[in-house]
Amino acid sequence: MRRDVMVEMRDGVTLATDVHLPQEGESFPTLVHRTPYNKAEDVPVGTIPTAVENGYAVVQQDVRGRFASNGWFVPFSEGEDGYDTIEWVAEQSWSTGQVGMYGTSYRGMTTIQAMKEEPPSLVAAAPLVTPANFYHDLQYSGGANNLGTSMAWTASNSFSQISRLNVSESEANALREQLQALFQNWPDSAAQLPEIDISAFDQGVAPYWRDWLEHPTFDNYWQAIDVLAEVGDLSIPMVQAGGWYDIFLDGTTSLFSAVEERAPEVVRENQRLVIGPWSHLTYPSADPVGDRDFGSEAAYDLSGELVFPWFDYWLKDEGDGVRSLPKVQYFQMGADEWRSADEWPPSSSTPTDYYLDGDIPDDGVSSGGLSTNEPAAEDATDSYDYDPLDPVPTRGGPLHMGPLQTAGVVDQTPVEERDDVLVYTSEALSESVAIAGDVEATLFVETTAPDTDFVARLVDVGPDGYSMNVTEGVLRARYRESFEEPEFLEAGVVYELTVDLRPVAHTFESGHRIRLDVTSSNFPKLDRNPNTAITVSRATEEDMQTATQTLHRSSNYPSRLQLPVDSA
Repeated sequence: MRRDVMVEMRDGVTLATDVHLPQEGESFPTLVHRTPYNKAEDVPVGTIPTAVENGYAVVQQDVRGRFASNGWFVPFSEGEDGYDTIEWVAEQSWSTGQVGMYGTSYRGMTTIQAMKEEPPSLVAAAPLVTPANFYHDLQYSGGANNLGTSMAWTASNSFSQISRLNVSESEANALREQLQALFQNWPDSAAQLPEIDISAFDQGVAPYWRDWLEHPTFDNYWQAIDVLAEVGDLSIPMVQAGGWYDIFLDGTTSLFSAVEERAPEVVRENQRLVIGPWSHLTYPSADPVGDRDFGSEAAYDLSGELVFPWFDYWLKDEGDGVRSLPKVQYFQMGADEWRSADEWPPSSSTPTDYYLDGDIPDDGVSSGGLSTNEPAAEDATDSYDYDPLDPVPTRGGPLHMGPLQTAGVVDQTPVEERDDVLVYTSEALSESVAIAGDVEATLFVETTAPDTDFVARLVDVGPDGYSMNVTEGVLRARYRESFEEPEFLEAGVVYELTVDLRPVAHTFESGHRIRLDVTSSNFPKLDRNPNTAITVSRATEEDMQTATQTLHRSSNYPSRLQLPVDSA
């Protein structure tokens, strides 16, 4: 192995790079893996030794400003460095010039950012469990800040940055203590206001925190690094993988769909997609995802069945490039089995409306029923008060907060019993209902606030009463028309809001009940809307106001859940 080769970028900054070769004196197809998590310790999918044994040279590099590399770390700005690294690799005597790039999470971000720059020597790529649009897929969900994930990630990656600062040892120790206190006092740390002012991230530790929160709309800051906007120009074939409880699921499916719609034929015809029942930290294993064990079938050998066969074809001209695999492989939760399709969502899925109605189940928590029958009442409403100083606590779901919060399946009963959560439940199903595709909720609402949030969650209620969270979404109401140009609300006006609950594949078994929960907070996963016309990240405790939320469910205002019912 050649350790700490300093590779010069176009602006003169040098990045520390390790080169792993099957043997000296020959040239090999090469895989590039760029990481912010310390190349001396990070392990790419499939492991470096396995890649080397399969005849690949592997180049692993600390990204700019991290660990042994020079420069300053600016998250997500990885395109030019990726391009320069790939072209440097192609010029080396130990490389055939056939270069592939791969990675999960942030390493997947470096991959798609490099693809966006179209380096001539990049032949194929495998970005896994990673976002494509960094505004919608990463920092803001429905316009609400993914506070818990972004804060936890920033804090955990800031300890190693302190040594780069021009501060005294006592000042450095003080910064470390602040970061440690942030972790130890969770979720109180997430509750501090204003959320943009986190002293542990100041003094140069993580200046990007303020950048993210100072750009709450989909403006030029985010558009400049949006891969989806440039899919039509991509010429590099790719395979992808994601998880139903992964924080970046939307990025995985939206990139796949964008490629299908707009990419050149060589990219479109060769892409493959695998989605398992995984959270960000459990892919691609059969480990329990929160409370739920999906069984040994939930595991998928991504490196052996997808990634290495993919690169064997494109970089070594061996095999069929996974062309024998279905275009889409996905795990059907509930039925707990793998299924396949030629597209996503599957063509066998049909959007089906489940209306919020007035037939209240006798379960002690429901505000109303849920059925395919259109509501008959001309005027029916349910209301609750949302107090941002007493938010609904996060219980599982698609998040990535390490040991701070459990990701995946967690019983929702404790939050459904709260007065500020509306619950709509179907009758027990006489036969199973399978869904596969995008889930939406159309809500007719009014509020006393100029801005507020609406959180919707799809739940599978078992015969034992366990409320399994299946998927969820949020909409910050000021962004109901546009994520670029916010518009505030008027009191007494009924608004039609569409909440995206993310894609999913799940079977509600016979005897189970389908449930929709509606509320206005999910903290600390999401930041709290203060219910005022203010930049949310700058809200203080004095800005926090209680709002009365009214949900209409009548023939005039047919609030409903749209499920992609699969007839296959």
